[in-house]
Amino acid sequence: MNTVVLTNNNSLYGKKLIQQFEKSGIPLAGIIIINQPLSYNVKLFGYVKRRVGLIQAFYFAIKAVFMGILRKTEKIKYSDFNTKSFTVKGNNSTELEQLLLKLDVDVIVLAQTGIIRNNIIKKAKKGVLNAHPGILPDYRGIDCLKWAILNNDLSKIGCTVHWVDQGVDTGNIISTHQYKIKLNLSFDELEWDLYLQCINELVKAVSMLENGEPIKSTPQAKDKGKQYYKMPLSKEILANKLLRKLSHDVT
Repeated sequence: MNTVVLTNNNSLYGKKLIQQFEKSGIPLAGIIIINQPLSYNVKLFGYVKRRVGLIQAFYFAIKAVFMGILRKTEKIKYSDFNTKSFTVKGNNSTELEQLLLKLDVDVIVLAQTGIIRNNIIKKAKKGVLNAHPGILPDYRGIDCLKWAILNNDLSKIGCTVHWVDQGVDTGNIISTHQYKIKLNLSFDELEWDLYLQCINELVKAVSMLENGEPIKSTPQAKDKGKQYYKMPLSKEILANKLLRKLSHDVT
């Protein structure tokens, strides 16, 4: 089976996922690294600005850059992997389409690529897999763990492995996994714990496919769940206070 990991350039999540595949002895047909054009980041900034305003959009952008610098202290290079890597421009580009055809891809595993369109989805003969750091269908979109905490909906903190379709986090669900709050946990630590949970569950799903084991999946009810968007800073501060209290009270 030809499986590829599709990841944004220098995504630590993507690198950790590839590490886990190789550590688990699961062969990959390739690592496809996306160099996003400037327009991608401009569009992302505009999306955040529409939700939270210009000043907060700048704050979140600076924070993302700072966190990226911190995470680069884990010096994992694509050249460290045994799997061959390829670089393309854009996550929905013709260049990517052609590479997927050349690699005769069965399964694409997403690792922080942004939304991919049907022209890419159709190139995977078995389908596209993703792990979402939230419980579907209740929490679609972004900042799901923060919204769940703010809503006092702790049973909905976790991850979901699902097939990708043309919607946002609307594909058939393979498995969901609840996360249990730990003692003295920060938002950043919780977010990374969820990413590691996503990695482990994705590797399990691909291992089953590689071994020819059947994977059951369930369609999401169209009338259930909610799409969440970037959380404003005022609500994030409140959610962070709630998390500190929850993690302080863990027994």
